[in-house]
Amino acid sequence: MTQKLSHLLRSFLIAMLSLGIPQWARAEDSAFTGPGLFGGINWAGMIGGPSHLDLASLVISVIEYVLTFVALAAVIVIIVAGIRLIVSQGEEEPKNTAKKAIIYAIIGLIVVILSRIIVAIVLSIFFH
Repeated sequence: MTQKLSHLLRSFLIAMLSLGIPQWARAEDSAFTGPGLFGGINWAGMIGGPSHLDLASLVISVIEYVLTFVALAAVIVIIVAGIRLIVSQGEEEPKNTAKKAIIYAIIGLIVVILSRIIVAIVLSIFFH
């Protein structure tokens, strides 16, 4: 039962990830045809996107997106580990594995929260 659920969860995750691959493939065709990073930023401004980004704000945006993605991944790990904990039906090894995954994911969330605080402090010191 546990192997079937684990296989089902892995298949679901692979299917969800594969939904984005065609979009990545299409984006690859036009990714490097422009005049570079700053030309792309200016072009984004012409179509209604942000146009006055400097390098520091671009790096900060990337850091914030990465931290958000890592936090989302940690929450997904907690959910999957919780399901595995429930499905383990009291068996020690799967139960301990699920508990460790939950603990490590919570530690990861704490690190992400602390990283966001550090980014906010650095922003307030250097950019205000």
